[in-house]
Amino acid sequence: MVLAVLLVILANVIIVYFGAMADREASELERERQLLEEQADQLETEISEMTQGEHQLLFDAIETVEGQVIPTAELLTDMVARMPEEGYMAMFDFVYPNQLEMSFYYLELPDVAYYLDSLRNSPYVEHVDVHTISGEEVDEAVEEDEDFQEAVNEDDTFWYDEFFPNYLSTYTVTLDIDELTGAVEEDPETEADDTVDEDEEDPDELDDEGEVTDE
Repeated sequence: MVLAVLLVILANVIIVYFGAMADREASELERERQLLEEQADQLETEISEMTQGEHQLLFDAIETVEGQVIPTAELLTDMVARMPEEGYMAMFDFVYPNQLEMSFYYLELPDVAYYLDSLRNSPYVEHVDVHTISGEEVDEAVEEDEDFQEAVNEDDTFWYDEFFPNYLSTYTVTLDIDELTGAVEEDPETEADDTVDEDEEDPDELDDEGEVTDE
């Protein structure tokens, strides 16, 4: 009997505890809802108080941003394709509205100038600056190291962490955004036309016995 009473009391305690927890969570959700409503009301008030000219500026800004979507995949493909054979990209960062920050590791110093000249020939590039060139030539002892050769041959991107020194260069690229976005718009994916003209009929058809008949 006592055990049954204790179980009833325990059950009531549990119910009260979880009820209190549910009430607390409900209260927190209600406060968050009220806060969001206040923020929405404040934003709506600010928009309603804007002048016609301010409205137009806002709409123009939205349209400008929507029209300035940068095809970064196309850009990255072009930047990588112009790299020297033994070069590794360490950093690629687009800075709105039209700048690109890139860092590369090279084995040889002439590769820095090679990539600079290659970037200048890109149709998407208006101007290029080389900010830093650091490191020194990998000596013959390192080049002959079997581990080094294995890392380079296997295209281990992080070989420079273990086999430093080498050359690190940083480029700031000013992009021609109109040229970049225009190139993508003018080069849509083409599909092979494998359709057959349904109006054209084969003059020769096989009859049921497999013989060719002319209609």
